[in-house]
Amino acid sequence: MGLTSYDLWSIGHFSMGIVSYYLLKKMNVETVENFVISNGIHLIIEFIEKSSVNGKVLESFENHVADVVLFLIGWFISMNIKSENLIPNALVPFLWSVLVFTTLKEILQELYPTYKTLINRMWILLLILTPIFLQ
Repeated sequence: MGLTSYDLWSIGHFSMGIVSYYLLKKMNVETVENFVISNGIHLIIEFIEKSSVNGKVLESFENHVADVVLFLIGWFISMNIKSENLIPNALVPFLWSVLVFTTLKEILQELYPTYKTLINRMWILLLILTPIFLQ
């Protein structure tokens, strides 16, 4: 969420594009279906994101567009470098956790924008603790 075209979360959108292609490919989802599922879910989340709350602008139109484009670029790069052959299988459970927690974080921030800081802190904590529970 940002007022400029690109912000810190832009890296996250790019990364999640890479991860989403990889995880669905590991589940033997064909490329076209992978594209539709990955980018479709991301696009829906971007459409439902609130751009303002109580008159305060949270995210610009340009930032929404950049988020979608960067996710798409990450997805295409992951497909073209055949990330399913480069990323070790041992990372699959952790990457699923990252993808699920990040998606939930995005949805929760839309439902409860006043708790954004708390939601972000919980998300970071979950990401830190996940490897411990996956051992």
